[in-house]
Amino acid sequence: MNSNDVLMPLPKSRVVQKLNRLFEPQDSMDTLLQQAARMAGKLMRAECCSIVWLTEDQRALRIRAQYRKPTATGIVLRLGATVPFFPSTANGSSLDRVDLGLHDGSLELDSAAAPLHVNNHVVAYLHVLRRKAGWGDGGRDEDYFTAICQQVGWAIEMQQMRQMLASRYATAVVPRDRQADPSGHDTLGSHILAAVQDPEKIAKIIARSFYKDLRRAGFEPRQILVVASEIIENLNEAFRRTQAKAEESE
Repeated sequence: MNSNDVLMPLPKSRVVQKLNRLFEPQDSMDTLLQQAARMAGKLMRAECCSIVWLTEDQRALRIRAQYRKPTATGIVLRLGATVPFFPSTANGSSLDRVDLGLHDGSLELDSAAAPLHVNNHVVAYLHVLRRKAGWGDGGRDEDYFTAICQQVGWAIEMQQMRQMLASRYATAVVPRDRQADPSGHDTLGSHILAAVQDPEKIAKIIARSFYKDLRRAGFEPRQILVVASEIIENLNEAFRRTQAKAEESE
């Protein structure tokens, strides 16, 4: 085994400093996830690190963020790709040996994943591909990886909470059956979980609520179309800025 393949964690102060950046306000959830994938990949010295999101039926995983070493080859799946979800936990290991088919086999890589939790529910997995060096050292490698995943999960929850608190619609229109906890009281945690698990569904509910509020405020359909056009123009501008940043980074 090459000594360079053995995971040697950075000094604790540097690791804490890096992980603290995850809790800074981000422009969007995808921005946070991309930063988390890059950070975790570097900390784990992985060839590739992906954040894969559970679909609503929990039968598939969608690659939502991905980091690859510049020298990595044979990685065949990209952002947005969806693969079936067949988890299996290895005996004596806390890591799920989930093979996503991310690479073409040109490198001898070890695949492992650990769950990301929001409000104590698994919403995604942090998946790494490392050169085959094992997860030895008495389980310290696994503990290190699991701790990183815990921080990423909390950062996701924090980012979603910031986004929801910034919008009165997001906190007001979550379906009632998703808001109530077992004791019958509404909780912020269940709001956040609903928004993380079903963002498209929540977006549609918010749109309907916004439309109804405009109608109640006396806006005519033609005036609401002006509002919709303004939203689309802002969205197009955001796409243009994102594309420009991507081109600059290439």
